[in-house]
Amino acid sequence: MKIKNCFCLLFLLVYPFIESTAQKGKELDKLLKETFWTNCPKEFKVTDVPKKWENESAVILAIQYEYTLQAEGRWLVLKQNFHFRIKLNDKASISDYSELNFDKNKVSTRSSGTASSYKNIGIKIVKANGTEKELDLTKSVSSDYNSNSDNKIAVPDLEPGDILDYFIAVKKDFDLNAIFYSDMVESELLENKYPIVYHSIFYILPHKYNLFNYSYNGAPGFKEDRTMDNASFKLVDTMRAKSLDILWNYPYRTSPEIRYRISTDNFFDFQRLMDYKNYAYFPGLALVEDFMNKNFKNSEDTLQIINELFLMFRNPIYLSYFSTGYPLYEPLNYSHIEKNITMYISDYLTKKKIPHDVIIAPSRSTGPFEKQIDLSNCEYIIKIKKPKLMYLALPIPFRLPNEIPYIYEGMESSVSEVRRLSSYTRLPNEVLPVSKPENNITMTKMELALDAADGTKVTVKRGHVVKGNNKNYHQYLIYTNYDYLKEYDQPKYEKYGSVAIGSLVSRYKDERKKFEQRLTQDYLERDKKILNSIESEMELKISDYKNLKIKSIGMWPESPNTEYSDEFTIDNMVKKVGQNYLIDFGKLIERQTEVKDTARFRKIDIYMNYPRSYEEEFIFTLPEGYSVEGLENFNKYAINKTGGFVSSAEVKEGKLIVKTRKYFNEIYYPAKKWSELLKFLDASVEYYNTKLLLRKN
Repeated sequence: MKIKNCFCLLFLLVYPFIESTAQKGKELDKLLKETFWTNCPKEFKVTDVPKKWENESAVILAIQYEYTLQAEGRWLVLKQNFHFRIKLNDKASISDYSELNFDKNKVSTRSSGTASSYKNIGIKIVKANGTEKELDLTKSVSSDYNSNSDNKIAVPDLEPGDILDYFIAVKKDFDLNAIFYSDMVESELLENKYPIVYHSIFYILPHKYNLFNYSYNGAPGFKEDRTMDNASFKLVDTMRAKSLDILWNYPYRTSPEIRYRISTDNFFDFQRLMDYKNYAYFPGLALVEDFMNKNFKNSEDTLQIINELFLMFRNPIYLSYFSTGYPLYEPLNYSHIEKNITMYISDYLTKKKIPHDVIIAPSRSTGPFEKQIDLSNCEYIIKIKKPKLMYLALPIPFRLPNEIPYIYEGMESSVSEVRRLSSYTRLPNEVLPVSKPENNITMTKMELALDAADGTKVTVKRGHVVKGNNKNYHQYLIYTNYDYLKEYDQPKYEKYGSVAIGSLVSRYKDERKKFEQRLTQDYLERDKKILNSIESEMELKISDYKNLKIKSIGMWPESPNTEYSDEFTIDNMVKKVGQNYLIDFGKLIERQTEVKDTARFRKIDIYMNYPRSYEEEFIFTLPEGYSVEGLENFNKYAINKTGGFVSSAEVKEGKLIVKTRKYFNEIYYPAKKWSELLKFLDASVEYYNTKLLLRKN
């Protein structure tokens, strides 16, 4: 009886609180909608687009981002408001916004009844006749498993001329006694898929904060205003044309952009950020030493020690220990591998007295050091100096020792020589090496014949040998998580003296078992993925994919190339024309880059990921009693300093033998070189569209 009474008392205490919180949520929702939709700035009441953009698919009438940080008693209150107003002019843009993802509205209150935190979203449609319709977010459904948002909702009855107006308002409270002040770094591209009429970014901060901002490619900067109460920083950008959908471009190097850092410091010095901190994590280093001592304590081969050290860190078991977010249940997902892992490598090399430098390299996609405001786009790379020059980058899946990630090739980088554990001497900056086309090569050989049962189909036996940066695509295409885990089923990785590593080894075995139980399903999905890839690249219909045989995945120093073979049938490559056959033979080299219309005139520099080459050989067994016509169309020669495309064709001993080679020489070309690139790009497109006639004798 007493328990029942206690429960009733607890319910009576909780129920008013629930009711009060719900009421606060309704009041907050009403207040925010009045702020964003009724009392909004004039830019968010505009309904017409500028005349010059009337034919655009959509026009962003206004974007506003407001960030406010203010002290209220013992609380530091953070408010973030996002407001968007977009006019949709055609069905393509309506498709873009026909479904919206968002997090659920939430509100929390303090004991005093005031809102301590909230997240609130409002979405409305303004019709062409001026009527407004607010979306009922309670009718939303849960988002897909992989979505970053809680919910999604369909936006019904959208028509050309409608305006989509939505806001996101967030508030969080922090205890002033527990707050830790850290810098906030942001980067904003001012161009969008659609043109923007008005775009503002506004910060209101306590006086102790400063904002350091850098404008690139014609972007405006922030204007500062300080009062007795706070410091405000505002950026306004207007009439910004849409971003160009341009081939081989790094937007953060070519488009209008603002980068800024909000800090309590009085000055900003990127060089100071590059100073190395103490990365000697001794508990972690002890685990590294334990593994190396148990397996290679007596080794006097320094190169073996370097290679095995790198491969140990790349092992999912150890990655899971040194990167807390790394998923052992999904070992090919490397998004949460922590960049400072390479500093553990440096610590061990230092203890072994192997001379090396530590390099901080900025990403090519964001530009050189003078355009950086933090290290998030940089990576730590170890440069071994003896017994030979080699580089150790972040040990992600498949990466080998002495492979520099392509995104850092050719970048001027900060170099520090390691004197002793956690002691560094700054050296002059140096430029990281750039690979060559022959370092990143895909070699493909296909043996083809008309299907014996159906002459309009072609049977294919295909083999690949892939090197360098080109491997990555193939490795993730043909290998499953199970295959990758199984690669580490080696005795040396089960020699450990740590309870923590022992536990991870057990988890590794458990995960491998789970993958084994669903192996048939995973392999079917993998084969389907490969088939879809072939269809997409060749633009042909594929069937009967089979016999995938992987000779080498290319993840070990003794077998660094990716090598595999497979078989399939092409269903629609051949057309019967009377007694003759017309064959879409050019499509075998896979889809080529075709540059059309205004894209042929370029003013923006060209940024390639890396130099690369592709070599292909096609051996087609001719059916008895047929001869080839149109062979001369398969002989192409377009070569210059930027790269080239070359092909040749001949008939020999009843077989048609066609060879092609396409290559790009550089990672960067100035815009004036575009016409030279087009010459061999055009030649490869001509080849791709060429057909072959088999004529009955």
